[in-house]
Amino acid sequence: MKKILLFCFCALACFTLLTPPAEAAKSDWADKSYNFRNVKTALVCDINTSKVTLANDIVEKNLQELFQQKADKLRIQHLTYDQASRKISLKLFKDLDELHKSAPEEAEALFHANLSDLAEIYITADLLQYETGGYTVPAHTEWRNREETNTWTDKDGKQHTDTHTITYPEFVPDEYVSTVTVKVRFDAVDAKTGSTIFSREEDRTRTSEDNPHDVYGRIISSFFSDLGDKINK
Repeated sequence: MKKILLFCFCALACFTLLTPPAEAAKSDWADKSYNFRNVKTALVCDINTSKVTLANDIVEKNLQELFQQKADKLRIQHLTYDQASRKISLKLFKDLDELHKSAPEEAEALFHANLSDLAEIYITADLLQYETGGYTVPAHTEWRNREETNTWTDKDGKQHTDTHTITYPEFVPDEYVSTVTVKVRFDAVDAKTGSTIFSREEDRTRTSEDNPHDVYGRIISSFFSDLGDKINK
Protein backbone atom coordinates (compact mmCIF):
# COMPACT_ATOMS: atom_id res chain seq x y z
CA MET A 1 0.00 0.00 0.00
CA LYS A 2 2.87 2.37 0.84
CA LYS A 3 4.39 1.78 -2.62
CA ILE A 4 1.06 2.61 -4.27
CA LEU A 5 0.74 5.86 -2.29
CA LEU A 6 4.33 6.80 -3.12
CA PHE A 7 3.67 6.18 -6.83
CA CYS A 8 0.55 8.36 -6.70
CA PHE A 9 2.43 11.18 -5.02
CA CYS A 10 5.26 11.09 -7.57
CA ALA A 11 2.83 11.03 -10.51
CA LEU A 12 0.95 14.01 -9.11
CA ALA A 13 4.17 15.93 -8.50
CA CYS A 14 5.38 15.31 -12.07
CA PHE A 15 2.01 16.33 -13.50
CA THR A 16 2.09 19.56 -11.48
CA LEU A 17 5.61 20.42 -12.65
CA LEU A 18 4.73 19.76 -16.30
CA THR A 19 1.55 21.84 -16.25
CA PRO A 20 2.37 25.56 -16.26
CA PRO A 21 -0.39 27.69 -14.73
CA ALA A 22 -2.00 30.71 -16.36
CA GLU A 23 0.32 33.64 -15.81
CA ALA A 24 -0.10 37.40 -15.83
CA ALA A 25 2.28 40.22 -15.06
CA LYS A 26 1.46 43.92 -15.07
CA SER A 27 3.55 46.92 -14.09
CA ASP A 28 2.31 50.53 -14.01
CA TRP A 29 3.82 53.96 -13.54
CA ALA A 30 1.92 57.24 -13.30
CA ASP A 31 3.03 60.86 -12.88
CA LYS A 32 1.47 61.70 -9.52
CA SER A 33 1.69 65.42 -10.21
CA TYR A 34 -0.31 65.22 -13.44
CA ASN A 35 -3.96 66.28 -13.36
CA PHE A 36 -5.62 63.57 -15.43
CA ARG A 37 -9.01 65.26 -15.01
CA ASN A 38 -7.90 68.01 -17.39
CA VAL A 39 -7.81 65.52 -20.27
CA LYS A 40 -10.79 66.00 -22.57
CA THR A 41 -9.48 64.54 -25.84
CA ALA A 42 -6.88 61.89 -26.60
CA LEU A 43 -5.06 60.92 -29.78
CA VAL A 44 -4.93 57.12 -29.98
CA CYS A 45 -2.13 56.09 -32.33
CA ASP A 46 -2.23 52.71 -34.06
CA ILE A 47 -0.49 49.98 -32.11
CA ASN A 48 3.04 49.21 -33.35
CA THR A 49 3.18 45.55 -34.43
CA SER A 50 6.63 45.62 -36.05
CA LYS A 51 8.23 43.69 -33.17
CA VAL A 52 6.16 40.54 -33.70
CA THR A 53 5.52 38.22 -36.62
CA LEU A 54 1.87 38.08 -37.63
CA ALA A 55 0.31 35.48 -39.89
CA ASN A 56 -0.94 37.95 -42.48
CA ASP A 57 -2.31 41.45 -43.09
CA ILE A 58 -5.78 40.37 -41.99
CA VAL A 59 -4.50 39.72 -38.47
CA GLU A 60 -2.82 43.15 -38.52
CA LYS A 61 -6.03 44.89 -39.57
CA ASN A 62 -8.07 43.13 -36.91
CA LEU A 63 -5.56 44.08 -34.21
CA GLN A 64 -5.62 47.73 -35.26
CA GLU A 65 -9.40 47.81 -35.47
CA LEU A 66 -9.86 46.28 -32.03
CA PHE A 67 -7.30 48.67 -30.54
CA GLN A 68 -9.25 51.70 -31.74
CA GLN A 69 -12.57 50.17 -30.68
CA LYS A 70 -11.40 49.57 -27.12
CA ALA A 71 -10.40 53.25 -26.87
CA ASP A 72 -14.11 53.92 -26.22
CA LYS A 73 -13.43 52.79 -22.66
CA LEU A 74 -11.58 56.08 -22.09
CA ARG A 75 -15.05 57.66 -21.98
CA ILE A 76 -13.71 60.86 -23.57
CA GLN A 77 -13.36 62.06 -27.15
CA HIS A 78 -10.53 60.34 -29.01
CA LEU A 79 -8.95 60.74 -32.43
CA THR A 80 -6.94 58.48 -34.67
CA TYR A 81 -3.61 59.64 -36.09
CA ASP A 82 -5.15 60.10 -39.54
CA GLN A 83 -8.00 62.20 -38.17
CA ALA A 84 -5.60 64.45 -36.28
CA SER A 85 -3.31 64.73 -39.32
CA ARG A 86 -6.19 65.89 -41.51
CA LYS A 87 -7.25 68.51 -38.97
CA ILE A 88 -3.70 69.86 -38.71
CA SER A 89 -3.32 69.86 -42.50
CA LEU A 90 -6.44 72.02 -42.83
CA LYS A 91 -5.19 74.38 -40.13
CA LEU A 92 -1.76 74.82 -41.77
CA PHE A 93 -3.00 74.68 -45.38
CA LYS A 94 -0.36 72.00 -45.88
CA ASP A 95 -0.90 68.33 -46.72
CA LEU A 96 1.00 66.42 -44.04
CA ASP A 97 0.46 63.13 -45.84
CA GLU A 98 2.32 64.44 -48.89
CA LEU A 99 4.96 66.10 -46.73
CA HIS A 100 5.57 62.74 -45.02
CA LYS A 101 6.69 61.32 -48.36
CA SER A 102 9.29 64.01 -49.06
CA ALA A 103 10.25 65.24 -45.59
CA PRO A 104 9.00 62.85 -42.87
CA GLU A 105 10.93 64.55 -40.04
CA GLU A 106 9.46 67.94 -40.89
CA ALA A 107 5.98 66.45 -41.13
CA GLU A 108 6.30 64.83 -37.70
CA ALA A 109 7.63 68.05 -36.19
CA LEU A 110 4.66 70.01 -37.52
CA PHE A 111 2.26 67.33 -36.35
CA HIS A 112 3.51 67.33 -32.75
CA ALA A 113 3.86 71.12 -32.66
CA ASN A 114 0.14 71.47 -33.40
CA LEU A 115 -1.24 68.37 -31.71
CA SER A 116 -1.92 70.08 -28.38
CA ASP A 117 -4.56 72.19 -30.13
CA LEU A 118 -6.54 69.00 -30.71
CA ALA A 119 -5.78 66.76 -27.75
CA GLU A 120 -4.26 66.95 -24.29
CA ILE A 121 -2.57 63.54 -24.53
CA TYR A 122 -1.58 60.93 -27.08
CA ILE A 123 -1.37 57.21 -26.53
CA THR A 124 1.12 54.81 -28.09
CA ALA A 125 1.43 51.06 -27.75
CA ASP A 126 3.87 48.34 -28.80
CA LEU A 127 2.88 44.73 -29.28
CA LEU A 128 5.87 42.84 -27.86
CA GLN A 129 4.59 39.25 -27.94
CA TYR A 130 1.75 37.59 -29.84
CA GLU A 131 2.38 33.87 -29.77
CA THR A 132 0.67 30.51 -29.75
CA GLY A 133 2.35 27.43 -28.40
CA GLY A 134 1.72 24.45 -26.20
CA TYR A 135 3.11 21.58 -24.22
CA THR A 136 2.41 17.88 -23.81
CA VAL A 137 1.31 16.36 -20.54
CA PRO A 138 2.85 12.85 -20.66
CA ALA A 139 0.74 9.78 -20.18
CA HIS A 140 0.25 9.01 -16.52
CA THR A 141 -2.00 7.29 -14.01
CA GLU A 142 -4.53 9.19 -11.94
CA TRP A 143 -6.37 7.74 -8.97
CA ARG A 144 -10.13 8.11 -8.94
CA ASN A 145 -12.78 7.46 -6.34
CA ARG A 146 -16.21 5.96 -6.80
CA GLU A 147 -18.87 4.88 -4.37
CA GLU A 148 -20.26 1.37 -4.39
CA THR A 149 -23.40 0.25 -2.61
CA ASN A 150 -24.08 -3.31 -1.46
CA THR A 151 -27.43 -4.55 -0.25
CA TRP A 152 -27.68 -7.72 1.84
CA THR A 153 -30.22 -9.58 3.95
CA ASP A 154 -29.49 -10.86 7.44
CA LYS A 155 -30.69 -14.13 8.96
CA ASP A 156 -33.87 -12.45 10.16
CA GLY A 157 -34.77 -11.36 6.62
CA LYS A 158 -33.98 -7.69 7.25
CA GLN A 159 -32.27 -5.80 4.42
CA HIS A 160 -29.17 -3.69 4.99
CA THR A 161 -27.31 -1.27 2.71
CA ASP A 162 -23.61 -0.51 2.91
CA THR A 163 -21.91 2.27 0.92
CA HIS A 164 -18.15 2.45 0.65
CA THR A 165 -15.56 4.26 -1.48
CA ILE A 166 -13.42 2.40 -3.98
CA THR A 167 -10.11 3.92 -5.13
CA TYR A 168 -8.94 2.78 -8.55
CA PRO A 169 -6.23 3.75 -11.08
CA GLU A 170 -7.14 5.30 -14.43
CA PHE A 171 -4.69 5.60 -17.31
CA VAL A 172 -4.56 9.08 -18.91
CA PRO A 173 -2.87 9.19 -22.34
CA ASP A 174 -0.63 11.98 -23.64
CA GLU A 175 -2.49 15.27 -23.87
CA TYR A 176 -1.48 18.37 -25.82
CA VAL A 177 -2.39 21.64 -24.10
CA SER A 178 -2.39 24.81 -26.21
CA THR A 179 -1.17 28.15 -24.85
CA VAL A 180 -1.19 31.77 -25.95
CA THR A 181 1.09 34.58 -24.79
CA VAL A 182 0.48 38.29 -25.43
CA LYS A 183 2.57 41.21 -24.16
CA VAL A 184 1.86 44.91 -24.74
CA ARG A 185 3.58 48.14 -23.69
CA PHE A 186 1.45 51.31 -23.40
CA ASP A 187 2.46 54.95 -22.92
CA ALA A 188 0.24 58.00 -22.47
CA VAL A 189 2.11 61.24 -23.21
CA ASP A 190 1.22 64.88 -22.58
CA ALA A 191 0.78 66.45 -26.04
CA LYS A 192 2.16 69.85 -25.06
CA THR A 193 5.27 68.87 -23.08
CA GLY A 194 6.03 65.45 -24.58
CA SER A 195 6.35 64.02 -21.06
CA THR A 196 5.07 60.55 -20.32
CA ILE A 197 2.26 60.63 -17.77
CA PHE A 198 1.23 56.97 -17.57
CA SER A 199 2.89 53.72 -18.64
CA ARG A 200 1.92 50.09 -18.46
CA GLU A 201 3.51 46.84 -19.56
CA GLU A 202 1.38 43.74 -19.31
CA ASP A 203 1.77 40.17 -20.45
CA ARG A 204 -0.60 37.27 -20.11
CA THR A 205 -0.15 33.58 -20.78
CA ARG A 206 -3.25 31.42 -20.91
CA THR A 207 -3.44 27.64 -21.14
CA SER A 208 -6.08 25.68 -23.02
CA GLU A 209 -6.55 28.65 -25.36
CA ASP A 210 -5.51 28.94 -28.99
CA ASN A 211 -6.69 32.46 -29.88
CA PRO A 212 -4.29 35.26 -28.87
CA HIS A 213 -6.73 37.82 -30.29
CA ASP A 214 -9.05 37.36 -27.31
CA VAL A 215 -6.22 37.71 -24.78
CA TYR A 216 -4.97 40.80 -26.64
CA GLY A 217 -8.46 42.29 -26.43
CA ARG A 218 -8.61 41.80 -22.67
CA ILE A 219 -5.20 43.44 -22.19
CA ILE A 220 -6.01 46.59 -24.16
CA SER A 221 -9.52 46.78 -22.70
CA SER A 222 -8.00 46.77 -19.21
CA PHE A 223 -5.53 49.54 -20.10
CA PHE A 224 -8.08 51.91 -21.63
CA SER A 225 -10.54 51.25 -18.82
CA ASP A 226 -7.96 51.98 -16.10
CA LEU A 227 -6.69 55.12 -17.84
CA GLY A 228 -10.30 56.21 -18.29
CA ASP A 229 -10.82 55.80 -14.55
CA LYS A 230 -7.90 58.16 -13.87
CA ILE A 231 -9.32 60.75 -16.27
CA ASN A 232 -12.93 60.53 -15.16
CA LYS A 233 -12.64 60.05 -11.40
